[in-house]
Amino acid sequence: MAGHMGYEKTLERITARFYWPGIRADVRRWCASCPDCQLVNQPAIPKAPLRPLPLIEVPFERIGMDLIGPFHRSARSYRFVLVLVDYATRYPEAVPLRTISAKSVAQTLFQVISRVGIPKEILTDQGTSFMSRTLRELYELLGIKSIRTSVYHPQTDGLVERLNKTLKSMIRKFINEDEHNWDHWLDPLLFAVREVPQVSTGFSPFELLFGRRPRGVLDLINESWEDGPSPAKNEIQYVLDLRAKLHTLGRLSRENLLQAQQRQQCLYDRGARFRQFSPGDKVLVLLPTSSSKLLAKWQGPFVVTRRVGDVDYEVARSDRGGATQIYHLNLLKLWREVETASLVSLVKERDELGPEEFDILHFDWLCLTGLTDKMRADFSIMKDLSTHTRLTPEQREGRLNRFITNIQRNADAQAELDKWGLSFDNQLLNLAGRVLPVERIYQRSRSYDYNPWAADWAKEMRGLAVISAPPLNNWLLFHTRRNSNEASSLLQNLSRVSGPLGITMGKPVMIQYEDHQESLLAALRHSVGPQIEMVVVVLPNNRKDRYDSVKKFLCVDRPTPSQCVVARTLSRPQALMTIATKIALQMACKMGGELWSVEIPLKQLMIVGIDCYHDTAAGKRSIGALVASLNQSMSRWFSKCFLLFNGCLPSRIIVYRDGVGDGQLHSVVNYEVQQIMDSIKSMGQDYNPKLSVVVVRKRISSRFFAHINGKVSNPPPGTIIDAEVTRPEWYDFYIVSQAVRSGSVSPTHYNVVYDTSGLKPDHMQRLTYKLCHMYYNWQGIIRVPAPCQYAHKLAFLVGQSIRKEPNMKLDDQLFYL
Repeated sequence: MAGHMGYEKTLERITARFYWPGIRADVRRWCASCPDCQLVNQPAIPKAPLRPLPLIEVPFERIGMDLIGPFHRSARSYRFVLVLVDYATRYPEAVPLRTISAKSVAQTLFQVISRVGIPKEILTDQGTSFMSRTLRELYELLGIKSIRTSVYHPQTDGLVERLNKTLKSMIRKFINEDEHNWDHWLDPLLFAVREVPQVSTGFSPFELLFGRRPRGVLDLINESWEDGPSPAKNEIQYVLDLRAKLHTLGRLSRENLLQAQQRQQCLYDRGARFRQFSPGDKVLVLLPTSSSKLLAKWQGPFVVTRRVGDVDYEVARSDRGGATQIYHLNLLKLWREVETASLVSLVKERDELGPEEFDILHFDWLCLTGLTDKMRADFSIMKDLSTHTRLTPEQREGRLNRFITNIQRNADAQAELDKWGLSFDNQLLNLAGRVLPVERIYQRSRSYDYNPWAADWAKEMRGLAVISAPPLNNWLLFHTRRNSNEASSLLQNLSRVSGPLGITMGKPVMIQYEDHQESLLAALRHSVGPQIEMVVVVLPNNRKDRYDSVKKFLCVDRPTPSQCVVARTLSRPQALMTIATKIALQMACKMGGELWSVEIPLKQLMIVGIDCYHDTAAGKRSIGALVASLNQSMSRWFSKCFLLFNGCLPSRIIVYRDGVGDGQLHSVVNYEVQQIMDSIKSMGQDYNPKLSVVVVRKRISSRFFAHINGKVSNPPPGTIIDAEVTRPEWYDFYIVSQAVRSGSVSPTHYNVVYDTSGLKPDHMQRLTYKLCHMYYNWQGIIRVPAPCQYAHKLAFLVGQSIRKEPNMKLDDQLFYL
């Protein structure tokens, strides 16, 4: 459970518990030499300075060669392409291959050589097709020098790699149109590459090789427009002119290439730093994994045997029986042996009781605890961990009973308990509870009951219209070009589900933005105005900074209800209807709609929810949020006004205060309640509503189990416990409101710290349970009353994303869901 969290966090957590002279240097040395960190971490290793290849003046004196593919099998069974590029003129050649055997590569190379002449040098990577005995014999026969790139360092042959990228893109486009005949289009594709001028040379490869511009399709069109005669030349004059032109083109090309190389080297070397290794040094090598060439990790350590050139080293691979391989400097980093800290012995003065005793722990024995952010984001790790932390009621009861038995059998434990006059019962406490009746859910056209053990009504409300939803006519849908398909699918499914839900939804204006934050904000500033009723943004990823910028702009600068959707959420076609339904419901309630309600018989009642968010990242500041009900059915919520909406002041106010720690209860009773009463008095001397203040606590250790049909299970939703485990001096109770699919359900503790309502405890409990049904972001019962959860969502949004008070124009809408 160490976590390998790096120097700063490791030092912070160790110094909170231990200290010794030189602790900073010891921790830094240990973190730098940690074997696991060296193998897993990929720090920004400084790249080696650029070493340009020498310029070539004679065409086809040096060529680069590589293989690309496999592609879709053509009608003539071709799947690969052998690519060759001349370093002097950048003139490309490409030949389709059925296989990439050494024989087929050698035969194809011989055919190309027969047309352009025998090169002096051929540059390839260290692929098996180019390292074969057949190709070596061909090189020896023709007097060709073989030059190889460093292993896994394609930048050495950057000219061929760039052509590979271009050809792959062009071939795949033809495969999409005619996947069986892509090889027929290879020569026209090469012609297109050959006639385009190169930035590095200033001329096209065709012009550098043949001394003239190629006559292509565009030239035919141009000739048909001009239709002028061309001057005639005799053969001798043409050859003389061509020779002079080739000489001039070659000189200009070399000058341009030299300038391009110098410019590229200057840009590349800005962040470069020259590193050196000596024979015998241990290094790690960045190698592709066995599953993918695109995934690499550090492997080793291996031993450097010799230096080859300026930036290449020969390394002995111990995992391959000592076989050597040449690697580029950018793929190597120095291996640090584990260094242990030296213990400093401090002499303590003896006293009458003898020497002071304390434990000295070696640095190697100290480990960090807890989960890293990377571990928390790993679904598999958290799923495996939940099997040990989410215990079923039967497992939890069994462990508690075994724990009590072990304590009673342990003499030392019993002796310690006797000192305090404490003892444990042999059995868990048996007590009586009550289960509240199932609430009836009301929508526009009908009401219905739900499965009490499931505690949700998603199936029951399917196809039913919500109580009310404002029409949505003027709204915007933002998306990137890459996510245009997801945005279109979302729009189609929203149109499909909105009708049965009773939501009138017009067609939005779809706006495309570039995949970066500045482009999105610019599009929002340009498009969002007072007439816009809703903004939906399809985000390409779940980056927090992008989400925060959208919410801050639409909650503070241009107050507009908004809905953000990550594109990955829309990539599952089988779940898209369900996702669209949830999004449509969220959009409706963010605009002031009412989805469902339960029966609440109390008249002129206002429910208030208060919660806090503690922002430790911003100087430990806290954000408080307050929401209050607007109507009789508790289906609309506001943060500042009841009188304007109802035409009268509430005669009864119930405040649910969440976010109170164990040590803060005294402050709530003595300060917050008094402030609430003072605020009520400020409304007028004649205004004296009945007031109740209920403290809501979720983080409690109490657990309750039900014995049903001889089995230990979770209590059913709606279970009330208000005796035996409550405090006699308090007006408190527990409610198990929600259902869980795994593990043990956690109850919620309610403590009525102030009450002039005159309500019976049963009425207070039933009202609290009813309010747990009214959270519109979940079609089921939640753990706390809806106003508490709304206040939590509001405080969390302000503290995490917008960090300012939202615009008051949004006060009567659930914009924070």
